[in-house]
Order: sequence, then C-alpha cells, then structure tokens
Amino acid sequence: MRTCVFILLLLGILQLSEARLCYNCTGDCVTDSECKGSCTTSVPELGDGHEIRSCQNETVEARCISEIIFDKRYKTCYCNTERCNSSSVASVSAFLFALVALLLRELR
Repeated sequence: MRTCVFILLLLGILQLSEARLCYNCTGDCVTDSECKGSCTTSVPELGDGHEIRSCQNETVEARCISEIIFDKRYKTCYCNTERCNSSSVASVSAFLFALVALLLRELR
C-alpha cells in the first residue's frame, strides 16, 4: 500500500512539472486547460463587464496591473500556480481526491 501512495505522489509531482492548469473563459466557468505560461484574471474596474480568465504563452512575474481591454479599464492579475485564476465555482482535483481517500483508508 505504501508503494501505491508513493506512486500517486510521484505522478502528482510529475504532472505539476509539465504544465499548470488555468481557467480559460469569460464570466463564471468550471473548465480549465493546460498552460505553459502564467494564468491571468482580468476584472473590470468599474464593474461594467465580465471577468476574463486566460493563459499567457510566457511565464511572467506574479503581479496585478491596470490595462485597457475592449475600450474598458480592467485590473489584470498574473499568477503562476495551479488554477490560480479560479472562478467562483470550487473545483477538486481527481488526483487530490484519490490521494486523500487512500490516506484516510490507511489511517483506519
């Protein structure tokens, strides 16, 4: 059983090293995609418009800036961790769920 837990941990580490997952949508979303660069979230500064979540081709420093998108001022934040540009809908990684289930089973 310890071998199984070790293999799951190793697969999780390898998965994180290849690419991160970023949400890529407008408004509330639950879909994500692999991203080789930074994740972004752009929020309209005056509340007029939808949030925009996307993936950049390059990894940039995690920060927030003010910019004009479609003739409206947005606050755009760049981040570099798994699903860091999350929507208001919570998501659970299948890997994390399986790992927790195995650990709970071991604790019994």
